[in-house]
Amino acid sequence: MVQLPYDVVYGIAEEVVAFTEGDRREAWPFDHPALLPSWLSGDVDAAKTLRACALVCKAWSAPASAVNIRHLDIWQATPKAISTALSDGDRYEFVHHFQAGRECCPVCEAISSGGKVKGGAGMKVCRNGVTMQTLLSTLSRCTNVRRVTVHEWAWDLPYALVDYTTYPPLDTVTSLCLGLNAEASRPLDVQSFRHLLQLLPALKRLSFGRLAQTRTLYIIPPPPEFRLESLAVRDARLSGFNDYEWLLFNSRATLRTLWVYNMIGDDDRMALFRAIRIIAAPLRTLYYFGSHAHMDLDILGACPRLEELFVDALRTLHMLQRISESIDRYAALRRLSLVTEGFMSRRPVRVSLFIAEEDVRTLMHLLSNAVNAFPKLEVLSILTSPNVVIEDPPLRALRALRRACESRSIVFIFPLMAELEAAVLNGFTIVP
Repeated sequence: MVQLPYDVVYGIAEEVVAFTEGDRREAWPFDHPALLPSWLSGDVDAAKTLRACALVCKAWSAPASAVNIRHLDIWQATPKAISTALSDGDRYEFVHHFQAGRECCPVCEAISSGGKVKGGAGMKVCRNGVTMQTLLSTLSRCTNVRRVTVHEWAWDLPYALVDYTTYPPLDTVTSLCLGLNAEASRPLDVQSFRHLLQLLPALKRLSFGRLAQTRTLYIIPPPPEFRLESLAVRDARLSGFNDYEWLLFNSRATLRTLWVYNMIGDDDRMALFRAIRIIAAPLRTLYYFGSHAHMDLDILGACPRLEELFVDALRTLHMLQRISESIDRYAALRRLSLVTEGFMSRRPVRVSLFIAEEDVRTLMHLLSNAVNAFPKLEVLSILTSPNVVIEDPPLRALRALRRACESRSIVFIFPLMAELEAAVLNGFTIVP
C-alpha cells in the first residue's frame, strides 16, 4: 500500500466536509453565509466518515483527526466532554469552528409542543447545549477559533451572574451563529447577548434567533467594537431584540448583507426598517421573506447600492408597479429573486402558494417597457420551497416573463420551469 503524504490525506478529509452548492440549495432558505459556517456541523455522516478515515492506518489518523477537531461539534458541551475531545495533545489550537447543541433538537421540539419524544416512553429533559461560562472558557483556550455556533443553551446559573470582565477579548472569532433554541424556556437573554458581543471585537458575520428579555434593570454597555459585514435575524418574531442602533453603531459603513426571516409585529418591522436606513449606504444584498414579510418598498429607495434583492413574492410582487414611478432608485440592482416559500396547510400534500398570474404579468410588463425598470438587472430567479406541489401554475405568464428576460439578456432562473412544462403537457401537477 502506497503511503500518501500528510497534505494529500488532509485534502481528502477536507473534501469529505466540503460544502457544495447542492448542499446550499438543500439548506434554503437558511442559506445565508452567516448561517452556514461549516457543513460538517450539520452532517453526521461526514463526521463518521472522518472517524473511519482516522482508523485506516497510522498515516491517515493524524490528518483525518485534525480536520474533525477543526470543525468541533458537541451536542452536550460540558467541560468534561470538551476536555475529553481536546486535551489529548492539547488540541485546543486546532479548533477553527466550535459548535454546541443540536439544531432542530427533537427533545426540545417535543417539550415546546407539549408532546412526547419520538421513540421514548415519555417526556425527557434535553441536556444538550452549553453554558455561557463553559463557552467563554473554551473559546479563550481555542486561540485559532474563527466560527462559533450555539444551537442550544444549557441551564446552570443565571446568565446575569457571569462576570464577563474576567474573560479576554476573543479577537479571532469572525462568525457567530446563535440558533433558535426550540425549547422556549432556554433562550439567551438580551443582557447576556450584549455582553457576549462586547467580547468579539473582530466579528464580521452575525446570526441570531430567539432572545429573552432581561427581567432586571441593567446598564446597557457601550456599542460593540466590531464592524459587521453580514447580519442575519432568524425568526425575528421571537428575537426579543430590536436595538439595531446599538448593534450596528460601528457597522454603518461596512454591512453589506442583511437577511431577515419572519418579521411579525409593527414595532419589530419599524425597528428593522430603521436599521435598514442606518446601513443603507453600503448595503448590497437584502434577504427579506417569511410568512409575515411585508416589505415597504420605499425603504429600498434608501439603498442606492443595492445589487441583490430576495423578497417574498406572495407579499411584495403586487407592489412592483410602483417601481415604474421611481426606476432610478433601483438602478444598481443586478439580481432579483422572488421567493415563494408558503404552502397551504390542512391538505393531504403541501400545496405551494405560488405567484398569481396577474403578478407575473405585471413583472413581465415592467421588464418589457421601453423605459425598463431595473436597467442593470442580470439575473431574475424564482425560488420555491422543496417538497411541495404546484397546482395550476401560470405557465403562459411564466413563458412571457422568460421571453421578456431573454429580450434584455437577463438570465431567467426557475429550476422547475422544464418540469412544469412537461407536467402541464402531460396533464399532471408537478411535484418537485
